[in-house]
Amino acid sequence: MNTFGERLTLLRTGANLSQRALSEKLELASSSISMYEQGLRRPDLKTLVRIADYFDVSTDYLLGRRDHPSRQSAGLGDLQRLLQNIEEQLTREQMMWAGAPLSLLQMRMLQPPLSATRQVLDLIRETLDEPTAH
Repeated sequence: MNTFGERLTLLRTGANLSQRALSEKLELASSSISMYEQGLRRPDLKTLVRIADYFDVSTDYLLGRRDHPSRQSAGLGDLQRLLQNIEEQLTREQMMWAGAPLSLLQMRMLQPPLSATRQVLDLIRETLDEPTAH
């Protein structure tokens, strides 16, 4: 099975690009794209990352290690850290808005939506981290 080649073809055709157009954008020989797609050759690490960056997908997706093309799991970590920081500020009762401290009532009112947000982020992370069946 040539997962990388199949996924590259899918991404390229989905972007309405010819092999030549993609090779020009990536500064590669057009024969390289053709060989990648046919499974006759694999890109080096630097080229793999350039392809992933160009199509805004993860290298794991290109290599068939994940079925979801999104790189959002890295962004989720940032969101979870931000959420944790907000929750810590609420716990210490130091939350500010527009330079003024929030009242205890306002901070308590923020807790349910923050809890729901944490649950959604956890569910998304679990979904994206599920191992793919091969």
